[in-house]
Amino acid sequence: MRGRTGPCDDSLTRSIPVRAPDALGGHAFAERLRGMSDDERESIIRRELIAGNIPNFLRQLVPIQLRPQSVDAARIDVIICAAPDYLAIGSDEDYLLVPMRLGTLCCPP
Repeated sequence: MRGRTGPCDDSLTRSIPVRAPDALGGHAFAERLRGMSDDERESIIRRELIAGNIPNFLRQLVPIQLRPQSVDAARIDVIICAAPDYLAIGSDEDYLLVPMRLGTLCCPP
């Protein structure tokens, strides 16, 4: 759903590439990972994420409102925009939740 407004509008996710029609679904992706080393797995996960192979529902960030008090007891309103679920590869109908190393996206080898 493009064109959302508010604190978690689509400006935060629009740079994610559109998922290709022939991209692997979750089941096929899981089979592809079978027997791979940890380093190979992380490389494949990174490649799929950078290509935009994530379900559409993960592109719809949701607001999480925090209301901490500052040291002087003043209320501070903070909104964090987060994905509605854990990172996944595949389509809305066929996806695989993918745990990965912290450095997989930020610091590839």
